[in-house]
Amino acid sequence: LTTKHSQVVVRGAVRDFRTMDVDAAVSIEKLAALDLARFFPGYPLHEELKGNLTVKGPYNAIRARLALTAGSVELSAQAKADLSRKQPKYDATLHVEQADLGKFFPHQDVAGTVDATIVADGQGAALSTISGEAKLDARDVALRGFRLGDLSFGWALKDSRVSFSGKVGAAYGRASLSGTADVSRHPGYQLTFAIEHLNPEKVAGRRKWRGDIN
Repeated sequence: LTTKHSQVVVRGAVRDFRTMDVDAAVSIEKLAALDLARFFPGYPLHEELKGNLTVKGPYNAIRARLALTAGSVELSAQAKADLSRKQPKYDATLHVEQADLGKFFPHQDVAGTVDATIVADGQGAALSTISGEAKLDARDVALRGFRLGDLSFGWALKDSRVSFSGKVGAAYGRASLSGTADVSRHPGYQLTFAIEHLNPEKVAGRRKWRGDIN
């Protein structure tokens, strides 16, 4: 598949129709932002996209790998699944590195660089059968003129119970949030929030907002 600005190569074969054993690949030599915007009108990046996707194996042990880059942003993912079950069984991992928030949200007055990892496994779509965890780290975050500094957040899901923790701050103060939540038939939650030596003048850049908040 070729346009004036892009080139994508698709190949594939079914090695065994009885087990649906496939071997397929998509190679993105260059996918221009201009072409992406035609299919995805809200696509925010201006850099071209490069990468590849492979799908291999029979439907009861299928494997997929994805690797993409766009400017400084790198995304990689891998997954395995057994699609022969009534409730498919699966596990997957996703990594994102060097994502520039200003480029992804160009009209939201936000800045910062994000790395993130998500890991999940389960069987079917019921929350009680899904477990996973995620971690996000952001550096030099600013939002609508407020300098938030570095941010980290993590959560884990197991047996319909979510635990999470996060913190944000820099030399002018820190804030943290942690807790648990039960997302089963009888939902409940517990939260803890703390602020340590927060200087509102430095966070907001406004001299009238002086203080030391704890």
